[in-house]
Amino acid sequence: MWWLGEGRSVSAEKASLVKSWDPVGGNDCKVMGVKGVEQHEPLNADHSCNGVNLLSSSELLDPELAAEILKELPLRLQYSDWVRAYSTYEDGMTLSSFYRKLAGNADHKEPCLMIVRDSARAVFGCYTTESWRRQADGSGYGGGECMVFKVTPELVFYRWSPDKQPKPIFMMSTDAHVIIGSGSTTCHDDASTGAAALCFDADILRGASNCSGTFANECLASANDFVIDGVEVWQFVTAE
Repeated sequence: MWWLGEGRSVSAEKASLVKSWDPVGGNDCKVMGVKGVEQHEPLNADHSCNGVNLLSSSELLDPELAAEILKELPLRLQYSDWVRAYSTYEDGMTLSSFYRKLAGNADHKEPCLMIVRDSARAVFGCYTTESWRRQADGSGYGGGECMVFKVTPELVFYRWSPDKQPKPIFMMSTDAHVIIGSGSTTCHDDASTGAAALCFDADILRGASNCSGTFANECLASANDFVIDGVEVWQFVTAE
């Protein structure tokens, strides 16, 4: 079963199914096992399925997974198109390129979605209320709608609960690392000290995921410390 945290489940009928885009079959979707998330071919640009319009190709995101994520996003984003703003596969595996590609969002107040796959093929990510930006002073930002999730082996979303964590840290990003969740200011602290729900270092090669005080999540990746296979960041644009 797919879970939305705190016992809320996604449609049980879809628990063992993930649909991936079929570039030969036009707007049809073919059904694959859940491992299809890890194995599908890159998606064609400008396609839609299940109400989600992905304007860019992807190595990590298929329309069925996008449709499940969409259900958990704020209502104001339900009719937005999705465009890929950054990809390690095309833009380089450094934080400098990461920040440079996201700098097009001038005021950084628009939300974005990050999808990560590690070398063991586990897929996970986060939704953030603001675009990622370099914060030289290491100060936190972001809001209470931020959430983290894991796709494999089952889809689970973790949200912030103000009752459990009255002083959360949602987003932190410097020249050294990107962090979502936790009460920690470094990427690889022991889990008992309040390490990050998800973080990666400047070379976007190694990352870490632990139970965070902000989201009370389980490890999102295949292991607490992992090697990154790829990262994509998606932004939302108003459909015309």
